[in-house]
Parts: sequence; C-alpha cells; structure tokens
Amino acid sequence: MMIEDRLLADILMSIGFCIGIVTKGYAVWDEDCTWTRKSSLTNMVTIPITALLPYVLLNTYFSLFFACIKYMITIAKYIWRAPESEDWLGRKKKNV
Repeated sequence: MMIEDRLLADILMSIGFCIGIVTKGYAVWDEDCTWTRKSSLTNMVTIPITALLPYVLLNTYFSLFFACIKYMITIAKYIWRAPESEDWLGRKKKNV
C-alpha cells in the first residue's frame, strides 16, 4: 500500500470517527440519556485491543487519535450515564 493510500484511508476513517464522537458525545452531555454499564464495561475492556492497537500497527495516527477520543467517551458513558438502578458491574441493585 502506498503512503498516499494509507493517508487517504486514515483521513476517511477519521471522518467516520468524528461522526461517532458527535453522536456518543451527545449521549454523555444529555442528562436524560442512560447507557447500561454492562455494554460500556465490555467496550472499555475490549477497545484497547480490538480498536486502538490495530491503528498503532497500521500507523494510521489520525484514526488512532479519534479512536482514543471515542474511547474516553465510552469511559464517560460508563461513569455518568448508567442507570441509577445498576451497580458498577451493571447488575441491578436490590431494593433494601
């Protein structure tokens, strides 16, 4: 793959990441939005290996930068947008 092709692919993937950042960023800022911790926890554990590492290996640094931002948004969703009825692992709290 020529360097120009890699750069073009990197830019196009970055545009896609920007769209995802806007939509997921809205979920963090919208106080009415909830996101289960089970799905966010799974993403927090797997994204570094399945999404960030390939960009490092492919030397696509624009995509890596935006993927890191998207990963930070996933962490923010896990912390701030989980339902009140869930504990930190996504299990339903029992009413005591």
